[in-house]
Amino acid sequence: MRALKETPPGAHHQAAQVTAEKTKGEPRPNGYDTAPRSLPHNAPTHFEYSDLAAAYERLLGRGGARDWFAEGAIEGHPIIVFTGPEKQGKSWALMHLACATIVGGAWLGTFPIRRPGHVVVVENEYGQDEYIRRVLRICRAEGWDLGQVIAGLHHYEGAFALLDDSELKPAAKLIEDAKRWSTKLTIVDPLRNYVPDENDTANMVRALNNAGHIRNFTGSVVATAHHLNKQGNQSGARAIRTRADLLFDGTDTDNPVYSAEGRCLRQCDRIRNPFSLAITHDNDEDDTIAKTLVRAVFQGDATQPAATTTASSRAHERVDAHLRASGPLNKTQISAALKMSGETLNAAIDVLKTEGRLRFIKSKRGYLLEAISADAGDVCRRLGIVVSSHDFQRP
Repeated sequence: MRALKETPPGAHHQAAQVTAEKTKGEPRPNGYDTAPRSLPHNAPTHFEYSDLAAAYERLLGRGGARDWFAEGAIEGHPIIVFTGPEKQGKSWALMHLACATIVGGAWLGTFPIRRPGHVVVVENEYGQDEYIRRVLRICRAEGWDLGQVIAGLHHYEGAFALLDDSELKPAAKLIEDAKRWSTKLTIVDPLRNYVPDENDTANMVRALNNAGHIRNFTGSVVATAHHLNKQGNQSGARAIRTRADLLFDGTDTDNPVYSAEGRCLRQCDRIRNPFSLAITHDNDEDDTIAKTLVRAVFQGDATQPAATTTASSRAHERVDAHLRASGPLNKTQISAALKMSGETLNAAIDVLKTEGRLRFIKSKRGYLLEAISADAGDVCRRLGIVVSSHDFQRP
């Protein structure tokens, strides 16, 4: 490989080799225009001459080290799409990524951020008040400085087709601001609110192309959340799989299992292991002290991270006591009786199920949750029924 550095190019290569600096704004030898980049209306129409020798030097300069954004999960400057059912933690995961990027923390408690800096968030689902409420809870749980996070977090709220070709003016404003802050991460949440028709493949292709324009002009990682449709599939699935560099694909279940795939992954990467999101809340009813911990729980791990058990410890005991007093109930009834959020209830159910203290039973009203005796739970745990029996699988 070193010979490449020392061997001069052949005569045929010298005739075509023109550096970007010498020909800026002038025609290339191959006839393509090299005018300075500007926002294209549709697909890019300009081409750049590749300096592979310079790329080789950059590779050597890294000494074999990878260009990590979040070590073990996100390499380079990818377009990331997080897909899964609604209300199952995708936005919490992206909020956690935003905060971790600003402070240089570990995303999901596992993946250290190696390129910390400013973050742009574009969303019209929560609004600024709810967004900062959630950010505050994350910062408390992690011990991160809220003032530092607020200073580095740039929140945009609006209902426009940000990623559609017909309305690139908002994107131009976003890019201008992001370049001024040297933004490291841009989040669009959820994707469908910024695409005229998420079921139209051509629309989704254009939307993700424009996500690529934002990435190219700002140098930031671009991440977006995308919900599954009523059939349990990704709307615009083909466009997503061809245009996204990194895809976290969640199963259509109450506690989705995410699989990572993409161009910037290697078999050795930690994120290649299927994982679920553990989102636990402490002092959930009091926002002045509430904390929310967001973690990845990987399949095959012997135990969950110790920190994830704190927030749900009281919640699962309340659920257990209520079921023993009231008999089998569905999740809606439990949530209403205990004034408990869906996320907290799901976390409590997971704890009870793991401990063998809960099972699902069929009824004319659908699936109900039933508490089982401690003795039965001990037997289940010894026999391994918690993870293998259908009775303990969430419908």
